[in-house]
Amino acid sequence: MFNRILFFIIFLCCIFLVFTVRYKSVRIFEFKFLDSCQPDRFYVPVSINGNTYKFLFDTGASRTVIDSALAEKIGLTVFEKKYIKTTFTEGVAVFDSVGYTSINYAIGNIHSKQTVLLFGQEKSEKISSVDFDATLGMDIIKQFNWLFDFSKGRAIISKSKIDFQTLPDDKILTFDFYYTNSSDNTRMNLSIDGQLFHNALFDTGYRKYFLLSEKSKGIDIKFSEQGLATYSNKPMPAFWINTTDERKAIFIDSMIINGYTMHSMLALDSKDDRYSMIITANFIHRFRMMYIDSKNKKIQLYVSPSDSARHHRRDLQNFSRALKRHSEENQGKTGDGIPQEIIDLW
Repeated sequence: MFNRILFFIIFLCCIFLVFTVRYKSVRIFEFKFLDSCQPDRFYVPVSINGNTYKFLFDTGASRTVIDSALAEKIGLTVFEKKYIKTTFTEGVAVFDSVGYTSINYAIGNIHSKQTVLLFGQEKSEKISSVDFDATLGMDIIKQFNWLFDFSKGRAIISKSKIDFQTLPDDKILTFDFYYTNSSDNTRMNLSIDGQLFHNALFDTGYRKYFLLSEKSKGIDIKFSEQGLATYSNKPMPAFWINTTDERKAIFIDSMIINGYTMHSMLALDSKDDRYSMIITANFIHRFRMMYIDSKNKKIQLYVSPSDSARHHRRDLQNFSRALKRHSEENQGKTGDGIPQEIIDLW
């Protein structure tokens, strides 16, 4: 009888330990996006030494980067310091030094430690509207799963799988991503209108606007020259406008990406052939939710017909159709460019 009671007590203790370990391992935290003057990007509140800072969530960056001025303010120790020149965000910047530093950080109730890249800025040119403290790169991002609900401005981070509610009519665009030996940023192979594209970059930190008048629209996809040539070899309903820097903005009525149809795409060509294309922050914000499953290297974007304004971009469709009619009616004629009434549709 005593042995049975002892066995039962041991059994209950084992169950308690299992559930305790499981509970501690399933760490989850919900937070609200930080405000920004760049609405197509999103930011994570990261705490270091008890103070919270605004980190740009950037799947296109391999490493988390902190500016040396902020590191000095926080009281971080720098090691492996060396001198280089590099580029930063969309503008051109010259940095006089680069090194590494170690941070103990927290995102809500989730605490960890990470060695991050540190820049010492000497001078900068054309850096536009940088209003964040640091860049959260894939060295930290890949350690967690992330759920971003753009409609509510909230996100969830967890070490384990995140369970969330979808809408009955949700449509899902799924990307499988990979890393290379030299970089941990999110690269992927995509099928676009039946054509396979290798080494595309999924970059939540990349934003680019195409300026036609006082209004501007965010670029959805940025093609490399080779990627654009591959895509242009197929017949497609697209409209081209030359930009002042001798690039082309491309308006595409529809594009099938991994079997999923997107409407009214705005793309830009580029002379940068590091990636066949870049999926930008503006593209991602067409959707209601984004789930990044870091363990399985999978990204899912969710949208439903009720999100049609975000999904179909009716405003851009009307512009592209008017532009097509204007092009057909004035084929072979010279003029002063696009009429104002068409630009106003933009």
